[in-house]
Amino acid sequence: MSTNLTAVLQELLQNTTNLKVLRQLMTPDAVYVSLNFNNPELKKIEPWAGTHNGPEALPKVFAGIQSFWKTLDFKVTDGERNHVSF
Repeated sequence: MSTNLTAVLQELLQNTTNLKVLRQLMTPDAVYVSLNFNNPELKKIEPWAGTHNGPEALPKVFAGIQSFWKTLDFKVTDGERNHVSF
């Protein structure tokens, strides 16, 4: 696994539903927060919203997101601000 964080993020984002790859990139205690830590009203509209624990949670989260949204343009950049741009 690369120690370059941009490369790791890129690999994770290219394999959001591949549990084997996610387990290689994430520790078992990893936490992913989508939109909000805990908002029951938001979860009714977007079931993937909230706190998710461990790599096993991500495939379901990203499958849900991908079933509602289409990514038109996505680019991971490594610059001064080290951000992900959509």
